[in-house]
Amino acid sequence: MNRTRALTLLGASAIAFTVPIVARNASTIAAPARAHFVEAQIERLEEERRHAVLAGDLKKLREFYADGMTLTDISGDFHLTTGEWQPPPRITHKWVTDEIRVEVLAPNAAVALIKAEIDDSIGGKHRDFTARLMDVWIERDGRWQIVARQGTRIATRPPILPIHAEVPAGAAYETEMRLAKPLTREGEAVFDSHRALHDAHRRADVSRLGQFLTKNWVVTNPAGQVRTREQLLETARPLNPPRLQDGIRIRTFGHVAVMTVRSIWPDGRMQRGTEVFVREKGGWRQAFNQQTEVST
Repeated sequence: MNRTRALTLLGASAIAFTVPIVARNASTIAAPARAHFVEAQIERLEEERRHAVLAGDLKKLREFYADGMTLTDISGDFHLTTGEWQPPPRITHKWVTDEIRVEVLAPNAAVALIKAEIDDSIGGKHRDFTARLMDVWIERDGRWQIVARQGTRIATRPPILPIHAEVPAGAAYETEMRLAKPLTREGEAVFDSHRALHDAHRRADVSRLGQFLTKNWVVTNPAGQVRTREQLLETARPLNPPRLQDGIRIRTFGHVAVMTVRSIWPDGRMQRGTEVFVREKGGWRQAFNQQTEVST
């Protein structure tokens, strides 16, 4: 169930409206209305979270973030929010949300895709940018929290070269993949799907690609451009894969899984990605993929 809305929040003096994070469990609602209920709930929580950002309310922000949440910022820096982690000091002058789309993946899981214009100062550095943001929300014990976040700055100009160069003759090689920690049995199954999808993408095997993507799959590339499943399958071509993928973490939440990974290409370029998988009949399929260039 998708919806696009325009929301504008300007200045820390904006009036916040409060939505309880602990709310009615979606599983108690009749199936036809469940997705609408979850969608509306996540939209309200996202609005409350933005007001907390504008107000600089770190205590409130912590309520939205699950312990162990993974965070990849627009510079490609990766954070694992465990223990006493706190967001860095930040003053947000403006937050204009141009788009918000909520995709309900399961009764206890949803993804929010947001396009926002942001003017802030973080760590004493002023920033004025437009970005695409992805939040992965999970409900546990009646409480919705974000388990993964990623931001990608939208490039002011289209990239001059393709994000991934086409494979030159004789240059085929396998990508080395390294785990950050051992995987559970479910995590292994997700990892198998990631590897199969990676190989199909490298070879431009359209039939194989389609088997591992959900119907509503979208990717946000490092330039902040969004591509759909149809666009990928229509334009797929053999690509030069990264030499290494490391720091791979996979967490499963029932029928939804989140994977974070760093990719390194032979020329030294690095990207960090968050991939969201859904367990459907026939196995795990990727539903969302967001990539961010690591600033050097």
